Amino acid sequence: RGRLRIAGTPIYMAPEQARGLPALDPADRGDRRVLVGLDVYGLGATLYAALAGRPPYAPAPDSPDPVLDVLAQVRLGAPAPLRSGRPRFPISRRLARVVERAMARDPAARYPSAAELADDLRRLLVHLPASRDAGRPLLAAGLALRRSWRSVSAGLAVAVMLLATGASARVVSGARLDVERARTEAAAARARSLEARAETERALAEAERAREEAERAREEADRAGLISARALEDERAAHLARARSEAAARGAAARAAAELDRLRARGEELEAALAEVEERLAAARREGEELAGELEAERAALDASREELLIEIAAHEQTAGLLSEALVARAGLERRLDGERAARRRAEARSAEERARREDAELALAREIEAREDAERLLSQRLADPATGGEQGGAP
Repeated sequence: RGRLRIAGTPIYMAPEQARGLPALDPADRGDRRVLVGLDVYGLGATLYAALAGRPPYAPAPDSPDPVLDVLAQVRLGAPAPLRSGRPRFPISRRLARVVERAMARDPAARYPSAAELADDLRRLLVHLPASRDAGRPLLAAGLALRRSWRSVSAGLAVAVMLLATGASARVVSGARLDVERARTEAAAARARSLEARAETERALAEAERAREEAERAREEADRAGLISARALEDERAAHLARARSEAAARGAAARAAAELDRLRARGEELEAALAEVEERLAAARREGEELAGELEAERAALDASREELLIEIAAHEQTAGLLSEALVARAGLERRLDGERAARRRAEARSAEERARREDAELALAREIEAREDAERLLSQRLADPATGGEQGGAP
């Protein structure tokens, strides 16, 4: 544990970084993978803060040590969902999933590189499926519709108009055929009625001629005062002819009446057919109006979708700008961290030099103390030697 270090900004630290990491060498492949995971998490945390308007973690207001409080939160669990609260921008679920993958607790679940994170963000901007959108055909179809919404809306409008036009044309053509058929039947019935009327008039004219001939015969017989068998036969024949004529006239009248009744019934049928055609035309007109209303509503919905897309595109562009600023800030922070690491290495080098000088001074001091002790022992030996001490005591 003594070899682990915690270095960085706590609110942007990955969980493994908050727990402490050993010294990492970018030249080593395994260490470089760990460093890439830390960078991807830092980019995701920066994007989180830019979108939500708040950092992923924040110390409690009454925390005695905000740094240790944030480190404890990072170690314990994931931050609040990106779409919770009141974010600064409208955040889609797909963008939230991208940020969640970049800030995954497990380093293996994050993006393998910052380039793949940037590629997913670019795909969001141009409405293409991202790495987490695989296996979602409806989403892919919706994204394709968003990419080509102008042509699709125009095609839909043309199709609706063609359908409405075709339906109206079929209804109108059927109505026209029914009206023409009714007109033809009415003309034929009118012609038959005229023929029956002419036949009735001819029968009435023949009966009138027979009656006139019988009257003339009766007048001639009266004038002659002669009643003969021939006159009786002629009168009987005239009577029979008149009866036949009257019977023919009555039959023609009955036939004309029946034909008139049939024509009247046919006229009523034709009137009903015309009323039905008018109802069908009115229904077709209402259907056309409904189709036009639906088309107008679809056009309004497409316009609203276009406005939403424009807003989302503006938000994505602003997000991209914020991400670029965050990347620049991240690069500046990395440069400052590199400067701090270099200053720390220089301080450690100076400390080592100071320690070496201190050890040399301590060694020189120990030698001096040892020499002093040797001199004191030599002095003690000389003082303890009597001959030497006498000579020293008799000295002037």
